[in-house]
Amino acid sequence: MIDLHKVWEDAKSELSVDITAVDFVLWIEPLLPFSIKDNCLILTAPTTNSRKTAERLYGDFIIRALRRALPSIKGAKIITEEEQSKYIDDHDEFIDNQIIINSKEKKKPRINPFVPRFTFDKIKLTRYEGNKMAVYAAESVAKNPGGAETYVGYCNPLFLYGGTGLGKTHLLHAIGNYLYDNMPSKKVLYVTSEKLINDFTEAIKSSNFNSFREKYRMVDVLMIDDIQFLQKRTGLQEAFFHIFNDLYQNNKQIVLTSDRLPSEISTLEDRMRSRFESGLIQDIQKPTLDDRVVIIKDKVLSLNYSLIESGNEDSVICLNDEATFYIAEKFEDNVRELEGAIGKVYMASRMLNDILVDINMVTKALQSNTQKKEELNETSLMNALCSYFRIQKADMVGRRRTKDVVDARQIGIWFFTELLKELPLEAIGQIFGGRDHSTVIHSRDTVASKIEENNKEILRKIKDIKDLL
Repeated sequence: MIDLHKVWEDAKSELSVDITAVDFVLWIEPLLPFSIKDNCLILTAPTTNSRKTAERLYGDFIIRALRRALPSIKGAKIITEEEQSKYIDDHDEFIDNQIIINSKEKKKPRINPFVPRFTFDKIKLTRYEGNKMAVYAAESVAKNPGGAETYVGYCNPLFLYGGTGLGKTHLLHAIGNYLYDNMPSKKVLYVTSEKLINDFTEAIKSSNFNSFREKYRMVDVLMIDDIQFLQKRTGLQEAFFHIFNDLYQNNKQIVLTSDRLPSEISTLEDRMRSRFESGLIQDIQKPTLDDRVVIIKDKVLSLNYSLIESGNEDSVICLNDEATFYIAEKFEDNVRELEGAIGKVYMASRMLNDILVDINMVTKALQSNTQKKEELNETSLMNALCSYFRIQKADMVGRRRTKDVVDARQIGIWFFTELLKELPLEAIGQIFGGRDHSTVIHSRDTVASKIEENNKEILRKIKDIKDLL
């Protein structure tokens, strides 16, 4: 007989990957497995509010995690303790890895493949001047995908670009969640560029190219994350070019994200680049200090509201202005860092059992994060690179063209673009001996391509340097 508690623990391990620590503690941890009914796992929630919130935000996500833990499970239902009596006398059991089904076979339920917490409503908590146009464009295509004969048609394809942690993936999932809830008949496909590449490679190996083509053509909305990794692999861009044209000509919506403009993706063929540039290209900029202060305050208010709604009024936190400004000043790169910092401060508040969060608590809670950020700058990074490769800075930034120096220089430029994202490409070029931005792009993409190809030597060097930093 299968242990329901073990199944649920395995599912929670899956859930913890994509759900923030705070949300996991609030909404997932309190749920307890109770029984099996009609191939569904029955979970008990402590309150009606927590049941409603868990179902609304994470119902589909819970089902997906349970299926990964035990494929026999077809669904999940969340109840309160008052409802347990309905499920005591007539419930199914797990026997030898199979479920005894008491009822007739039911139609397979719809499963939402998108992260439940990534919605447009959630984005409102982090909307600021630098991302509001991207959010507006994403909402527009979600409400009218394809946009035939309307202004939204100018958003096809919609190309969103910006640095790490600024919400590009969030917007793709928000589009998917909106369509799932409001246009269930629409067929939506979301993949990363890595998944696209793997699907193509598998189709070639299995000589089943038709299934690859049909998978990507027979959709109403195609969303591809991190398209900058689309490689110049033989046949791949050729195949995707024709898929793109078929979708576009049939008024099917295409949404792409990248960390750079199409013109800066050196691995793109010219005709593919032209297609990407034919619709709306919208950047997502880093939030300013004032933006970050507002985001932090909104996030804390939302957290406190969730705590009150779940019956945890004693766990709310009060973040004073000094502490708020400290977090906003220290975490300036992206919104994801801010959210992580707030989660860490909240955990510190719970551990200390103190709802009043001041500058002392914040500095201690975030000490490891801020120390690392303060130490890393242009000088320290360059010194670390030269030390690792055992070459002089004059060679690193100079014109020497021996293989070891060229390799070190390219990896160095890649590290500058990855770890010091606030520096423009032109500034990085100046640091490396007055090179122009096209040289910087070439060096960065050369290393990125080798990483994508799982080049063991490059991966080892990058890991070693990161450990050194």
